[in-house]
Amino acid sequence: MTEHLNQPPDDTSDYCINDDCFNPNPDLCPNGEIVCRSCGAVQGTTWEPVYEEGRTADLGGAGTAPIARAPPGIPGLPARQVRMNNQQTTRTSTKELVERAIGDSPFAGVTKDQALKILSRIPKNFFHHSKVDTSFEAYGLGDNPTSDERRARAEHRAEHMAWGILKLLDEISPIGWRRTAVACGIQTTKAELFARDIKSSLGHYAEGGVWSGIDIYDALEINIPSQELVLSTEIERLLIWLGNSGLKQWELNEVRGSAWRLLDSWGATVYDLAVTPLSNKSPSLQAEVAVSMALLKLGHPDSLVRALQNEHPKNGSLAIRREILSGTYSPVPKSSTTTLDDDFSSLGGEE
Repeated sequence: MTEHLNQPPDDTSDYCINDDCFNPNPDLCPNGEIVCRSCGAVQGTTWEPVYEEGRTADLGGAGTAPIARAPPGIPGLPARQVRMNNQQTTRTSTKELVERAIGDSPFAGVTKDQALKILSRIPKNFFHHSKVDTSFEAYGLGDNPTSDERRARAEHRAEHMAWGILKLLDEISPIGWRRTAVACGIQTTKAELFARDIKSSLGHYAEGGVWSGIDIYDALEINIPSQELVLSTEIERLLIWLGNSGLKQWELNEVRGSAWRLLDSWGATVYDLAVTPLSNKSPSLQAEVAVSMALLKLGHPDSLVRALQNEHPKNGSLAIRREILSGTYSPVPKSSTTTLDDDFSSLGGEE
């Protein structure tokens, strides 16, 4: 505290802090200041300082208030008022956060519209109960998280739900989902977990209020594609990745044509695949086998094929991939030694 301000001389009748004042007339004002009515100079104050280090608690935190004549709540606030001020007026639902994250994604408007259509087919309780991301990684909140921490977790989870919906669209028609997700800082494993969970949760309320499950094509109101269209989609997905990896357009055209010629020679473009070794494999693996073999046939390095395989993991494909890289894999059906003239008598048939 400044002595000459807070402790003016005892005899203030003829004292003024202004040396140029020739008629001192100090007076106590309602606000606690001692002011000279002749020149207006402030002689002192009867107020206590709001905060003086080492004398009182820091008044910047909750539950503290200025002492003496300071107005209540400035600069400190009672604890109850602090809690009330921290509360949001309206709570944003997880579904609204997902919708917002879809709108913020860098994809085209038609893609966002399709994503919102899928969002409308997800049951409301899904957003409250689905926590599949925790099977991959816990969010890391403490035992007593604050409202801001819980809100941050909800926004993080909603963002990955939104990218899970976009992943479902990428499965139908390639949109470069994985590369874009990584560029946007999305954890692809979490988004894929949500995509799988969302895919099995799609549906609508039928008559009687009964929830009826539907697939992704029903949700988008489109027809189920043919075998050839599915293969084309999977090939284009791999070509997008190859283009991003440095292949030129004419090289991509060569790979596309060679892959289709291989698939046609294997009979993979028709539904009757009973005699084809790839008959029990998914269209995505069939397309990968064709593109991988086309790359090697056109003289591209093994490292490019291996990188393509690593970027698109698939179950049950390790042996096939290994044989493709070693040049020993052949999807052509093995020729049969039996003929129509065989009587099969050794197997119990009639001669």
